[in-house]
Amino acid sequence: MNATELDFNTSYTCLSDVYSYEADLMINSSNFICLPQNRDISWNIIDKNIFVQLHLERFFPMPKCKTMFDDAILSTNQEELSHLQGPFFNGTINITSQSEVDLCGGNLTVVCMFGGSYYEDIETKYLQDCNDTVSFLQESDSSVNVFGFEGAVIGVCIPCVILCFGCVLFHCKKREKGLKKDSSEEGHPLNSKKADPKRNSLQENTKTEIESLTEQTEKQTTQTWRQHLLKDCYNFLRIHNNSGQ
Repeated sequence: MNATELDFNTSYTCLSDVYSYEADLMINSSNFICLPQNRDISWNIIDKNIFVQLHLERFFPMPKCKTMFDDAILSTNQEELSHLQGPFFNGTINITSQSEVDLCGGNLTVVCMFGGSYYEDIETKYLQDCNDTVSFLQESDSSVNVFGFEGAVIGVCIPCVILCFGCVLFHCKKREKGLKKDSSEEGHPLNSKKADPKRNSLQENTKTEIESLTEQTEKQTTQTWRQHLLKDCYNFLRIHNNSGQ
């Protein structure tokens, strides 16, 4: 039937011989269907629960909608919030559905029935396979764990290395100041006038012993810091492995 909304809600008269019949052709769900001119659909899937919101414009009559997972019809509850603009509806339809099986690797389809027998597929959503989703999440978790482990090791080792270099630099500066002080004392005029071979020999021996002792102290200090650094890294790795297990 080629008709528009202007042809409805109007009185018509039929003439037959000397008789006439008059009747009103009203819009109702049995003789008139108008599919939505504009539609906006949003999905929200949590475990086995599906929430669908349909924003529809200029449709008639109010449809009865359901959600299907492949060929299975899901338990569905529908709520409408709409208003009439002329003979047409405009508004929102909220659909809540629940599945008895896991929603994986299939098609979710919202189907609405207009009138008494006309069905319209509003939208179909493809769901990813559950195994692919689990594999993706496991890969993401493993990459995050590796990155977190490497970052923690770097965060612990770098301060220790900087501290070791600082200690070595401090001892070098201290040694350099001591050598400058000794050289200045040897070149002093009073010291040069009262030069004594025995005293000079004693000073040289003392200086040699001090330098040897300083070198041994620096080696022991560096070795001690290395031992502490290795010990801290070993304890950190052992704690991380225990927490991972």
